Amino acid sequence: MCRNDLNGRLGAWAAVLSLVSTPALAQQPGTRAAGMADAFVAVVDDATSVFWNPAGQATGALVSFVVDLGEERGIPDSQRGEVGLGHFVGFTIPPLGIAYYRRAVPVPAASPGTEETDPIRRNVEEGGVQTLSTSVVGFTVGQSLGDYLVVAATTKILRGEVWDGAASSAGPARTTVDWDAGLMATAGQWRAGVVVRNLTTPEFERSGLPTAELERDVRIGAAWGSGWPGSLGRLVVSADANLTRQRSATGDRRDVAAGAETWWWQQRLGLRGGVRASLEGEARPVPAVGLSAAVRPGMYVEAQMTGGPRDQRGWSAGARVTF
Repeated sequence: MCRNDLNGRLGAWAAVLSLVSTPALAQQPGTRAAGMADAFVAVVDDATSVFWNPAGQATGALVSFVVDLGEERGIPDSQRGEVGLGHFVGFTIPPLGIAYYRRAVPVPAASPGTEETDPIRRNVEEGGVQTLSTSVVGFTVGQSLGDYLVVAATTKILRGEVWDGAASSAGPARTTVDWDAGLMATAGQWRAGVVVRNLTTPEFERSGLPTAELERDVRIGAAWGSGWPGSLGRLVVSADANLTRQRSATGDRRDVAAGAETWWWQQRLGLRGGVRASLEGEARPVPAVGLSAAVRPGMYVEAQMTGGPRDQRGWSAGARVTF
């Protein structure tokens, strides 16, 4: 494909991605995942796998459709005001999946040549926290390797721009292509997963400052389910760990998380909860709770609430259909 054709196609996708201009969430997408405090890499088996672990789509239902809407409170000037809105829409028919979602990632607002010893404090002193806001369309393809291992990749077309919270203005928008990769291994009632996001670490311009980079994110997880293989059964417990440092509006984090999900009344009611904490700096624990209610078999409405530091607090609600 020639460069002009590629630029033309990226421009068309940029027009689609720019339709939604509300502030994005810093938290990870997915109501069910958030209700388990993000201990989800080895649990995910629905359409949120496009983000959480592309290989997870092969472990769930034949068809999955997920729609989520959420709100998050940030620190002042963190992202065009204190409230961020989140959207996720995903659809999977293994081995294929497609999803649209939005995320915001804090970036240092240090001046050129300034050493970033305390980026958040420097942000506040300069009048705001700069945020890299991205809108993403992801396409997932997976492949089973025998009976116990699945590998998959998500090709992402993303449009990003850096917002200055103090000035309420954005730098030049850029549309580019990036990739995520995931692996899921199963053995009886146990699962283990790994996901690597932002493989090419794309960069985005900002006026008068070094480019902002979408940093690589490596996360591992393990889970046990009483009903695996097959349906979720009565109980799922899981644990995740970030192997890379991630930025937040109140300081860098490298989280470990633990969560549980339990189903009652013939899978008509699901309850979940969990907590995550940072191994980088102060622990800053983040508790979370969530629930699912079956409208009919395979059709759920879901909600969750997250506490902890101000930039981590939020809620989301959504619907999930599987069959």
